[in-house]
Amino acid sequence: MTDLEKEIKLLSDELKKALSTKLDESDAEVKALLNRIDTIEKRMDSGLENTDDGFGGFGGGKSIGEALINHEQYKNFKSAGYARSGKIPVESFERKAALTREQYPVAADRYRVIAGAPHRRTHVRELFQTIPTSSNLIEFVRKTGETNAAAPQKGESTVKAESALNFELISRPVETLAHWLPCSKQLLDDDIMLSAFVNNQALEMLRIHEERQLLGGDGSDHSLFGLITEAAAFDASVNASSDIPPDTLRKAACQVGCADYRPDFIILNPRDWTKIDLIRESTTLGGGYILAKARTAAGLWNMAEIESTAIEEGYFLVGDSSGGVIFDRQAASVEISREHADFFIRNMVAILAEQRIAFAVLDQKAFVYGAFPN
Repeated sequence: MTDLEKEIKLLSDELKKALSTKLDESDAEVKALLNRIDTIEKRMDSGLENTDDGFGGFGGGKSIGEALINHEQYKNFKSAGYARSGKIPVESFERKAALTREQYPVAADRYRVIAGAPHRRTHVRELFQTIPTSSNLIEFVRKTGETNAAAPQKGESTVKAESALNFELISRPVETLAHWLPCSKQLLDDDIMLSAFVNNQALEMLRIHEERQLLGGDGSDHSLFGLITEAAAFDASVNASSDIPPDTLRKAACQVGCADYRPDFIILNPRDWTKIDLIRESTTLGGGYILAKARTAAGLWNMAEIESTAIEEGYFLVGDSSGGVIFDRQAASVEISREHADFFIRNMVAILAEQRIAFAVLDQKAFVYGAFPN
C-alpha cells in the first residue's frame, strides 16, 4: 500500500466515524456514502483502483495474465487458429507501473568463495611425530658426543676397550602461538559463509605462523627453537665449482647420512624448486629436464620435496624427520568473545585463535641447513 493509499484510508476512517456519529444512520444517503467508502477500501486492499476498465473484469482481483486469457477477444483469437495478430484492449492501466530493477531487483548470483584468500600449503608439521603433553615444559636428553673404542679383546683376562657417550639435558618450554581479529557482530550474523571464513582464516594465519616457527624460530622472546636454528651447518668445503643445486642437495643428504641418519626430506623456497625443475641437459644430450633422471617416486634423490615460503630463497634444509618431535599442549582452537575493551557497546567481537606447542630437535646432526653456492 502506497503512502497516498494509506492517507486516503485514514481519511475514510475518520469520515466514516464522523458520519456515523453525527448523522442519522437510517438516512439512505448516509448509508450509501458509507457503502461507497467500504467499496473503495476493499479495492485498495486488493491493489485495485478501478474496476470499470473495459477488460472483461480486469479489475475484479485478476492478474493481467488471467484477465488476458479470459477476455472474449482472446478466446475468439484462439478459436480462429491464432491468426497473425490480434488486439485485446486495455483501457485503464493506471494501477500497473513499469517493472524496473529498482522495484523488482534481480537477485545477484553470489560466488561462494572469497577472493584474495588462497589456502597456503604447509607440510613441516606433517613431517614429525606429534605427542600430546599436559606439561608446560619438555625435557629430553641429547647426545653431544661419543667415543667408540669397540675392539677385540686382547686375550683372556685382559681389560676390554672402554667407550664413552656425552649427553646434555635440554629443556624446551611450551609456547603459546596466538593472534586475534576484530570483527563486527553484524558481519558474523549476516552471512554464515563469511562467518565460517573468518573463523577458518584465523586458523589459517595461525597455521602459517606455526610453520614459520617450526622452521625459523630462534628461541628468543618465547619463540620455538626451529629447525634452521638447531640444524648443523652445511659443510661447504665439499662444493665444487661445477655444482648445480641438485648436487648441493645430494651432498647435504650425504652429510646427514654420515651422521648415521637417513635423510628423508628437502625443504626449499618455491622459487628454488622452480629453478631446479627447469634445469636442462645440454642440447647435445637432448635438452631434456635433468630431474626426470634424479627423481624417484619419493622425490628428488629419494627424499620428499617440501615447498615453503617460510625458508628464504637461496637456502635449503635437508633432514631425517625422526630427529624432531612436536609436543601439543593445546590444539589450535578459535574463540569468539565480546568481552574486550568497548566491544560490547560497539557491537564488535574479538576472534581469538591460539595453540600451545613445543618443538624438540633431538639431535642437531639429523638436519643440515645451508645456502646454494653462487
